[in-house]
Amino acid sequence: MQNKENEMLVFGTLAESDIYSEGYDEEYEKLYQQLFQEHYDQEGQTILDLGCGTGNNSIRLAKLGFSVTGIDISSKSIQVAERKAREENIDIIFRVEDAEAMTFKPNTFDICFCGAILHHFQNLENVAKELFRITRKGGIVCSYDPNALHPYPYFTHNILNKRFHLHRFYKYFSENERALTPSDLQSVFEQAGFEDFMFTSMTLHSKKKSFQHMRNLAYSLCSISHLKMRSGNMILMRCKKL
Repeated sequence: MQNKENEMLVFGTLAESDIYSEGYDEEYEKLYQQLFQEHYDQEGQTILDLGCGTGNNSIRLAKLGFSVTGIDISSKSIQVAERKAREENIDIIFRVEDAEAMTFKPNTFDICFCGAILHHFQNLENVAKELFRITRKGGIVCSYDPNALHPYPYFTHNILNKRFHLHRFYKYFSENERALTPSDLQSVFEQAGFEDFMFTSMTLHSKKKSFQHMRNLAYSLCSISHLKMRSGNMILMRCKKL
């Protein structure tokens, strides 16, 4: 189980000034293409943006033609997301929801998209079961999260944050975070009933200035790795409900 109070506090604080760790549109477009594959250019599909934050992914996905519902545990984040969608005149449903106990009916979505949210759960069993329940037969679950096989996310999330409580003085972190490996994800999602797994990695560059030079140096050094799963700072997963 998450420390949900901590998640709401951290992301409510981030939402107030909208300082999420946001990247570059062209990188997200590449990420969506890799994750959605044959679903990428099929307009009108229903997609859940799980852990939507202040709505940046939701808005990008709506512009691609998806019918988007965005959910987040932080009511402040949802308020900001709704304002952004109104300003861009984009029709998106936003709701405050708990990913471990969602109120959607079974078989609701063609795609469940988890944008840097799964690594906020120490135990993914309930989230995976809920995602299986609300995904339609033939639908997919896609995710990206900090990659534990890449030195930089492993060091920041699994050493600094866990052992030295980075979340206490660095506002982008919550105490729940950890970088993930393919086995962390596949074992749980397979148990929930998903099949046909795909894993890869890619680098998403953050626009935030703190530690930027250190991050970019680490990303550049790791990009030359011949091991694909170690070369990107984000681990990408795609699985199906057959």
